[in-house]
Amino acid sequence: MYVGLKGNFQTYVLVTVSLANKYNIIALAICRGRNMKIYIFGIGNNFIRSYRWLAKHFEICGLIDSSGSVQGKCICSHIVQDASVLLENQYDAIMITVNQHEDILKSLVDLGVPEEKIILLSNLLVESGSFKESKYSVNQFIVESNDSNIHQSVRMGVIMGGGAGNKFVQMNFIYCLHQYLGDESVNLVIFGDQSDELNRLLMEQENGILEYHLPSETRYFYDCDVMIQLEFYPHVLLPYGSWIEKQTPKLYRLLNLWWMYMENEERMRGILLPQLNHAVYQNSIREEKGVLDSYDIEGSLNIEKNYSWRLKPAEYGNELDVFGLQPQEYITVQRGASPLSMIRGSTKLWSKDNYEKLITLLKKRYPEKKIVQLGKTINGGELDGVEVNLLDKTTWTTLGIVLKHAFLHIDGECGMVHYRAALHAGTSVVLFGATPMDFYGYPDNINIKANACPQYCARLTDTWQEQCVRGFDEPPCMEAITPQMVMERIEKAMEQKADPQ
Repeated sequence: MYVGLKGNFQTYVLVTVSLANKYNIIALAICRGRNMKIYIFGIGNNFIRSYRWLAKHFEICGLIDSSGSVQGKCICSHIVQDASVLLENQYDAIMITVNQHEDILKSLVDLGVPEEKIILLSNLLVESGSFKESKYSVNQFIVESNDSNIHQSVRMGVIMGGGAGNKFVQMNFIYCLHQYLGDESVNLVIFGDQSDELNRLLMEQENGILEYHLPSETRYFYDCDVMIQLEFYPHVLLPYGSWIEKQTPKLYRLLNLWWMYMENEERMRGILLPQLNHAVYQNSIREEKGVLDSYDIEGSLNIEKNYSWRLKPAEYGNELDVFGLQPQEYITVQRGASPLSMIRGSTKLWSKDNYEKLITLLKKRYPEKKIVQLGKTINGGELDGVEVNLLDKTTWTTLGIVLKHAFLHIDGECGMVHYRAALHAGTSVVLFGATPMDFYGYPDNINIKANACPQYCARLTDTWQEQCVRGFDEPPCMEAITPQMVMERIEKAMEQKADPQ
């Protein structure tokens, strides 16, 4: 299902799910100047992410939520109500934003709402053409807060996105933001990872963070005066009051800058469909930006190519002794892929055979170093030649200690590379295929790619991690990297490090 443009009409093709699990296709034509009147049911993460787009294409009559903690709050100029408001008012449709929608569907039908008026946001996919009409101005969605809603300090909510690797990158943004704001009265409220342990590791010791929550704890969203989402750019999600300018002028300037930056149709599309956001790489590389400074719109925060933020890991105790390791006397290896995909045959993976051949070369060149395997068993099991197998045996804390004290870390483009870089722990050897080295490669690492493919293919399709987009059983971009090539690059880098002249 998709949204596209046809003549002077925007045609929305959406799917509703009946209680009998039958699917009905509803074509909703919206002429410019006549927007469909909708109520939005569900004031959570999906609502936050999509509000700007919904407000642009629909006339929002009101907001509904079943949670008593949200009802009665004024959000985006609407008082959140319960579903009984539908009995008293006219509307064209109800947009459900919640992913787990079965109980909501049943309650609406029991209330007397016709099934044909119920729309699921999760089934609405947007083509880039949908963003070509009617630009906003910043002031269009600015709302003034009542005096009772104005805090002495501005509470700024930050929703982190992506997998664990993205969280390390985004912590660098949060650190640089805090440094930029200086003594302005801004309290950062972070909605982080699904893992409590990872959130504690990242945020427990950070002075700039007032509090942090799981991403599912959406009840805390609306205690914030400002909300932004981090994907590749800072995306301002909800209207913010001009009173913020009086209290925190530097923050207000950033909010205006970020809001206008996301007016671009391509960038907005990337927020709604991040798995198909290939253009973000092209745009960033064209601007000579990488994974860290892509967040830095117009260079306002002075974000550099390497981490300014330094992750503070647990103090080294006897953790290495438990594993039979000594600092700098081992090399860590991971054959890993995105933890979100959990795909054994991910296109980001170098072959098991190549890893084992490289381990043989490493042991010949560095016989005094132990080879330690990190990661998850799901990505292919133990590699031959490994002396210390830590598959599925580390917590986030112990993993950091092992990475920090390794002589080298060898991996694909993966979260552990970002973890080690955030620790300022030393060199990683990173094998690049589908994802662009010019974007994800840190300057201090040994970044390796072959020239077997015309260019990177990440996010060209929504299945790029499962299947080579060129149709090969084994992605040539990874297969063309040989163990000998990797070993030569390691030896050359180590020689230069020993003799920088």
